[in-house]
Amino acid sequence: MGEPTRTTAFSMDGRAQLKLEFAGAVPTKIVLADRKISSVKLDVFRPDKTDLPAFGRAAWPGLAESAVRQVLGVPTENRHYNLFGINVDQWIFMRDGRADLSVFLRAGRVIARGTGREVPGDLLRVELPSPPKAESPTLAPRLGMTTNDIEELYGAPHYRVDYVFNGQPSLHAVYKVGEKGPFIAVTFVDGVVTELEDLGTVLNDPVFQGR
Repeated sequence: MGEPTRTTAFSMDGRAQLKLEFAGAVPTKIVLADRKISSVKLDVFRPDKTDLPAFGRAAWPGLAESAVRQVLGVPTENRHYNLFGINVDQWIFMRDGRADLSVFLRAGRVIARGTGREVPGDLLRVELPSPPKAESPTLAPRLGMTTNDIEELYGAPHYRVDYVFNGQPSLHAVYKVGEKGPFIAVTFVDGVVTELEDLGTVLNDPVFQGR
């Protein structure tokens, strides 16, 4: 992976955690728990540009429009678009002495931010990872696998949530590994794995089993 562009150390549940962020065609975040990988996430949607005005960083992707108004106030201008059949709102904010900020929303949620008033040509573009190279029988999940690949490994999900984000069909599912666990959480975008997280055996706790 090379050198990370940003490293953040923190503690959770008494375990030392380290988040590594890598730039590239598909920005990647990796979390290490006690020096072992516990989560890998690809930012397959359009990343923010590096020149984003500082005041605009509070309107992070996924934030509801009501919360955007709370942190940034009322937009100076509000534009509406229909891009490839997808309705998108552009909220433009102005601050004295600073560059204009555009916040793009779909279905009431922030999907991107940018400097200026132009609509980026790659606003709705998704960068999915390539399928993993064929090797000896795969016994572990990998980024780039498909839904069928994961279900061949673990069977049907323990539970699943289907949703749409930035116009793309998405799925967050939890799978049980073996008879007694552990569990893993997998995020799919358009049927391709973009995030993996080790949940350990916490779901075996009676609290999560309705007992």
